[in-house]
Amino acid sequence: MRTGTSTLGVACTALLVASAAGAHPGHGLDGGSTHWLHYLSDPLHLAPLALVAFTLALAWRRWRGSRARTR
Repeated sequence: MRTGTSTLGVACTALLVASAAGAHPGHGLDGGSTHWLHYLSDPLHLAPLALVAFTLALAWRRWRGSRARTR
């Protein structure tokens, strides 16, 4: 039962973070959120992309290391 509680906590935290990111300046009726530069210059959009790229790089590095050890 403990795993379900921690999963629920993580899901609630993710929803709270996502709602805060959607409320930053630059979005709305008169915001410039349709321009691609907004997504490349705003840290709230760039940070998740950087974290995904970092995670993929670490996973790839670990995968390559494990393949080299098995040979």
